Amino acid sequence: MGIKEKWNTYPIRANDQIIYLKSLLDNSQFKISIIIPVYNVENYIRNALDSIVRQTIGLEYLEVIMVNDCSTDDSGKIMDEYANKYGNFVAIHLSNNTGAAGRPRNIGIENSTGDYIMFLDPDDYYMDETCEVLYEKITKENVDVVFGKYNLHYDNATIVEPSFQLFKSDKNEIKATNIEDKKVFFGSPPSIWTKIFKRSFIQKNNIFFPEGIPAQDLVFYVHCLLKANGVIYINKIMTSYRKRGDNNKSISFNRNKKYMLGLTQAYIETYYICKDNNKEEYFALTIKNHLIHWTRQFVLSDLSTSEKKEVLKLSCLLFKKYSEYNLTPPQYLASFFDSVRNKRYGNAILLSEELIDSMKNLERPPTKLESNKSSKKIFMLCDKIPAELGGLARVVLNRSQRLAERGYDVSILTIESDNNYDFIENVLKKRKQLHHSVNLINIYNYYENNNSKYISTEYLARMKEISKIHEEGCNVINEYENQRRVRYFYEGKYKKLKKWNNDGSLKFIDHFDQNGVRIKREKFINGFLKKGLSYLFNGMISQKRHFTKDGFCYFTEYFDQNGKERELLLFDRNKDVVMSFNNSTDFHKYFLTELCKACDHKPYLICDGSGPTPTISNIDSSIAYTISQLHSNPYTGPYGLGSPMRHIGILERIDKLDAFITLTERQRQDIINQFGDYENTFCIPNSIPRNKLLNLEKKPNKISIFARISSEKQIDHAIKAFKIVVSKRKNAKLEIFGRATLPAEVNELKKIRELIKELQLENNVFIKGYITNVYKEMEESVAVILTSKFEGFGLVIIEAMLNSTPVISYDVNYGPSDIIDHGVDGFIVESGNINLMAKYIVELLDNTEKAKKMGATARKKVLEHYTNDVVIPKWEELFEKIHYNKVVNKKNKISNLNEEKSLKNLQIGYNDKSPIEFAAANNNLAQKFISKLYPLYILFKRDNYSMKNFIIDVKGYRAIKKNKLLDVDYYLKKNGDVKLSGMDPILHYLYHGYKEGRKPNHWFDGDDYLRAHGDVRNSNLNPLVHYILYGIKEGRKTKISKK
Repeated sequence: MGIKEKWNTYPIRANDQIIYLKSLLDNSQFKISIIIPVYNVENYIRNALDSIVRQTIGLEYLEVIMVNDCSTDDSGKIMDEYANKYGNFVAIHLSNNTGAAGRPRNIGIENSTGDYIMFLDPDDYYMDETCEVLYEKITKENVDVVFGKYNLHYDNATIVEPSFQLFKSDKNEIKATNIEDKKVFFGSPPSIWTKIFKRSFIQKNNIFFPEGIPAQDLVFYVHCLLKANGVIYINKIMTSYRKRGDNNKSISFNRNKKYMLGLTQAYIETYYICKDNNKEEYFALTIKNHLIHWTRQFVLSDLSTSEKKEVLKLSCLLFKKYSEYNLTPPQYLASFFDSVRNKRYGNAILLSEELIDSMKNLERPPTKLESNKSSKKIFMLCDKIPAELGGLARVVLNRSQRLAERGYDVSILTIESDNNYDFIENVLKKRKQLHHSVNLINIYNYYENNNSKYISTEYLARMKEISKIHEEGCNVINEYENQRRVRYFYEGKYKKLKKWNNDGSLKFIDHFDQNGVRIKREKFINGFLKKGLSYLFNGMISQKRHFTKDGFCYFTEYFDQNGKERELLLFDRNKDVVMSFNNSTDFHKYFLTELCKACDHKPYLICDGSGPTPTISNIDSSIAYTISQLHSNPYTGPYGLGSPMRHIGILERIDKLDAFITLTERQRQDIINQFGDYENTFCIPNSIPRNKLLNLEKKPNKISIFARISSEKQIDHAIKAFKIVVSKRKNAKLEIFGRATLPAEVNELKKIRELIKELQLENNVFIKGYITNVYKEMEESVAVILTSKFEGFGLVIIEAMLNSTPVISYDVNYGPSDIIDHGVDGFIVESGNINLMAKYIVELLDNTEKAKKMGATARKKVLEHYTNDVVIPKWEELFEKIHYNKVVNKKNKISNLNEEKSLKNLQIGYNDKSPIEFAAANNNLAQKFISKLYPLYILFKRDNYSMKNFIIDVKGYRAIKKNKLLDVDYYLKKNGDVKLSGMDPILHYLYHGYKEGRKPNHWFDGDDYLRAHGDVRNSNLNPLVHYILYGIKEGRKTKISKK
């Protein structure tokens, strides 16, 4: 290396005995000092040190300081070996074990000489380019901290990437120059062994590791974030973090009392560092995931009951802060978090015992199959995916692509029968709109392929013959040149019509009876018979037959004279089996069940529902996790809660689903109010990829619409508004982009053309048709307008905003007012107010600078709330929530503890008990007695300071019981202490539960009711009693309207 070395021995601290220290000449200058705390890692440390030797930056630029925390194995000897071999490796041996990595790291910092500092744990290892990549970035950008990500290396050789949101970013790097920009970093793991720090920055701000406690790296990391002048994240793996088995834990790691108290103290220290720097809100970002980690350690600890109680008391502050920050834990931990926050430590201990099995499962190293997310199968079901993509199809394709990029095994399922999905899949993959690993599976193609065999030369010749124009023994009307069709007559009777596609392939053949009435149609794709339709005298379809390319009929549908399904038959030529179904719902269920059962692991089945998409609530919960997302407005006019509902398949039995997803919070609340709260309804909006702007100048006269041509989009309103606009701005242009392929759409297009002509707007309004890339058109528009009667979300809104273009939209359910801030990043117009729509269009045309400013604000909003890197992790969180809810629910039965142990160890009880109440809580026989004589119990309650309240409470108890307004199963499941006490749950809620914030069922919240009605709050009546006896009759709402 060309660096002269010398031996040196000197003390590091007065109370540390240094065995020896090997260092370089004083005039040597290192770029980076790497600090390694060492304790009992003889099986791993060579791998760590060798990874440093391999660094592409050059070993001569690295100072390696190894601090031995009194290892009892050969770790110290290995340190000495490397210190003797390499002149820039330093070995420090402490005389007393410090119990954690904090002090060894501090000693390393004190004795470092490099301009920059990095850390490495002795059982982990760097990627070969780690030091070079981090050093180049931190020196080039002159910031204080740069870091990357890591993977997990299990002892069984399985390597996986953690699922932290930051690690899933689509960006190559993220720069933060101020505290606001750093928000995203506070939720990331501390992982200091993926980071490089400017040494002068650490010394100047007196940043150090707390000593003798675990999680000291979190305290250090958060302190650095608060003080750093610039932080950069590089989306690249820097370190492999080893997850060791139970027999090879790292420094002093075991879940004893000392560890749990130390972990809690580290979190509390982090809280006070944030608070002392007047940045407490950033502690909320930090504790969000760390308190879940803390809970896992607590659940799996081997503490005694008294020790657990001591730890819980110390941690109570953290759980209170968690609630104050409006953070929501995973549903399976909600009761535990609530119990600790409210100091119900006995109940928390009981709940923690229920969680042991599920937490152990989380600790278990994944198998190699499980380590790959491809073992997580996801099916996305929708009605169709056309080649000309609409909003729903774009959403499904985008989500499938992003999940596939994250390693999930994704398939899109469709149920329509009239498209060529082999062709569509090829087109979409060629356009890169469908990820190369995502399969597009159509139900009919699926069973066709299962039944396909070799195509005989005879059948192929027959198909070619059928496709010809000429037929022997007939007269024809040849209209092929103009209309691609020929009509055939036999003995003067019209018997057949053939229609070809523009490419010359046969499209269909119609057959007619002796009266010239169509009785049959044969549909062809790529020259092969695809489907045969038979017709009744009234023109209704009586039969549909579906064929493989070699001519085998694999599926037949029968209909009655009204078009209703009569019977469906599925043929399996390989097994000579015929399956019969009553309707398409049963057929779809059979298809989905077959796919789910074929998976090695229980898949996630997502139904992206509009009108025709079937329900998946009928799928057996043992074979799939079921999720439905509503993509449309379920109401008819006036299109809001209280309006008549349209028939939408996915709304059937949403209580049977694992999750029901809406696109906006307002729609979520409406669905809950419409159907009830089954605690499975969530809001996840649509998302779009981040993009780079084309930096196009706004065309000063251009306004655009992006919508399919249908009556519900009310494009005629936009044209009428533009008539007013043109009267003030003669050069204004309205460009309309969208498909018109279905008969109704073609008819609507005809009306729009007539209106344009009628209003003499031919020089101002232009119909552009369907285009595949709308972003260019959006970016150069002054504004995009939306005049729909209703929406499910309005994907075009966030697409336009992403391209720095404000949107002027009717105020309709759902989406526009949920996304657009009126006057800030767009305009909201009263639905149907054409004059006001015209006014805002003119306002932006007259002030394009204002339009640009609003567009920039709009883009920022979308980047923060609606891009894939923000929304897709919500799907992954949902998958985890559903999975672990299922795991925990299976084991959600409280162990049968005897009464003495329950009361003694868990200390469950209530203050101010009457003798009758105490007996009710401790004796089953007494409880039965009280249930019969509950008026006596109520009479002796001191809350009933008057005969009036006594009578009201007796009536209330009877009404609640009669109408089953207190869901006993729900109440006891949520409140394990009540179950153990044996007390009548109605009586408990009547006098204790509502005061403690407990809910009697999944839909009524007493706190909400009391907040909404001050007179009830002052009456001293139980809110549920008031609601059932008086509130319903008075038309009172159960909560304050958000509006």
